[in-house]
Formats: sequence, structure tokens, C-alpha cells
Amino acid sequence: MVKELGAKKIRWDLSDLFSGLDDPQINEIIDSTQKKAKEFSEKYKTKLVSLTAADLKIAYLGFESLLKPLYRLSQYMSLRYSTDAANNKIKALLAQVDEIESRVQNELVFFELELAKISQEKYLVLKADPELKEFSYSLEMTKKTARYNLSEEEEKII
Repeated sequence: MVKELGAKKIRWDLSDLFSGLDDPQINEIIDSTQKKAKEFSEKYKTKLVSLTAADLKIAYLGFESLLKPLYRLSQYMSLRYSTDAANNKIKALLAQVDEIESRVQNELVFFELELAKISQEKYLVLKADPELKEFSYSLEMTKKTARYNLSEEEEKII
């Protein structure tokens, strides 16, 4: 005999994330994130190595603000799917969000790759700069794992 745990009656309140599957913010995020990623790429691609610490901080903040809404949407869709995996509307929207995430990641893959190529001397200067204090761990890990990076095209494939 299977013991009932009472979990069938539990429902997460996800309204802090979105009001529902028809929330207009969802389509806004889907529509705008790819455009913003393209703009970010056009602004920073091939230029990261020459940025000052203050400019790199602005780039990091832009990178974060671009991805936050998409990650919030992704979490929302994953939670909704985990509670109703048979719902076709949820499955379709989750697939769409996954596709957008993949496209955005491919557009932005240059960011970590270029930062990893910064000379050791410049890296040490940037890491010591108080402007980048909140990003020093990210910068450190990017530099530390640089030897495992592939080319941009190869990274886009995986």
C-alpha cells in the first residue's frame, strides 16, 4: 500500500515571477532578449581586452542585466513544467525558452572567451582594481579555466 504524503494539494505561488503563462512579460522577454544580446555583442565583441576596469564593470553589469530576465523566465517555466509535465502549452513555451537561451548563449559566448585571453599582466591589474571587486571571482574563474576553452565556433556547437 502506497502512503499518501499530502503533496497533491501543495501548489507553489509563482506569482512573484509571472502572473501566469499568458503574462505579457513572457513574450516581452522572449522578443527583447535576443535583440539585447545582439546589441551587447556588437558593442563589446573584440573590444574586451582594451577596456578599463570601469568599462569592464559596465560590461559585466550589462551582461547580467541582459540575462536576468531570461533566467527568471527559465526558472518559472521549469517550475511550471515540474508541476504539470503533461500540459502542452507549458511544454511548448518551455521549448521556446530553451531555444532562446541557446541562441542568446551562442551570441554571448565571446564574453568569457575574450576575457580568458586577457594577458596575465592586465588580468592582475583588473583583478586588483576596486571597480571590479564584485566581479573578481568571475574574472578569476574565467582566467583559471581558460585552458579548457574551445574556439568560439566550437563552443557554439556544444
